[in-house]
Amino acid sequence: MSALSREKFRNPNRPIANLLFLGPTGVGKSETAKKLADLLHDGDESAFLKIDCSMFALGHTIGALTGAPPAYVGREQPPILDRAIIEKEKSIVLFDEIEKGSQPLHDLMLQIMDDGELTLTGTGEKVSFRNSIIIMTTNLGANEMMGLLDPAKTGFQSQKTDKNTATKQQIDKAANGALKHHFRPEFINRIDQRVVFDPLTDVHLGQVLDNYVENANERYRDYGVSLEISNDVKQKIITSSEERRQFGARPILRAYDRMIESILSKHVSTGVIPEGSDVVAVLARRAANGQREYEENIDFYFRPNEELMPKPVTKEVVFVVSETGIHEGESRVA
Repeated sequence: MSALSREKFRNPNRPIANLLFLGPTGVGKSETAKKLADLLHDGDESAFLKIDCSMFALGHTIGALTGAPPAYVGREQPPILDRAIIEKEKSIVLFDEIEKGSQPLHDLMLQIMDDGELTLTGTGEKVSFRNSIIIMTTNLGANEMMGLLDPAKTGFQSQKTDKNTATKQQIDKAANGALKHHFRPEFINRIDQRVVFDPLTDVHLGQVLDNYVENANERYRDYGVSLEISNDVKQKIITSSEERRQFGARPILRAYDRMIESILSKHVSTGVIPEGSDVVAVLARRAANGQREYEENIDFYFRPNEELMPKPVTKEVVFVVSETGIHEGESRVA
């Protein structure tokens, strides 16, 4: 936000800011860019443009960004660099995974970051980035960062530190060192600010999961269903993925889809959980085949809408959907 606060004193011939987000995959770099666009434009998605740089790993493919010259194949396709979006006040232009782009793409970025404008090959028109915030993301340095935090797991045993002693300065240095090995000095020198994202802890992942459930409930309400998950279930989802240290939030969200959403959607679509129900996912521990060992399963407690039940029910009645079927449960479940 410091780039926005000094906007009045910036060079008017450059973008508002050229930012680079560094860090491991799944830590929220792209999501932060989206949230910034939401903040600046009250949720208006027409001021946000995301460009996947992996699509431009080959030099000739950047023609899709600026438009194909006359008489070339693809001439009829509009350029990806959409003037209508880019030239909006404080638009966000996201170049995702910039390290996967080709050298011609990086050269194109030099012109954007330095001159604040670009000529579209297809039409000859100029598109101005001078009212835009340029954000680039990269995973460069992720392995080095993970090595500092947990050297035994990532193969950086030579590092004389561990996850308890690694400092913010060490992590930043590792990320920026990888950056200097990949990009030319003239590219790095045009970046106004580098922001290093640390790997997510389980506490952070819990917050991400809470937000994911909250967003999912907006969809569930279309079917008259609301969902709450207990802390035990949340912890089970988080710890179910050993890849969360390396890949961040994505494995956790996939685990949620597998363990909660796919099962809940089946119960709702088949009418087992009727429309209008308040659902709570809880962790149940049961003896496995009469043994002393216990298995953990996720049960769905729900209180149905009285008007939709085939027989009258009281507000105290709660039903449980488990692997053994559906039955009345304890009224202590909210």
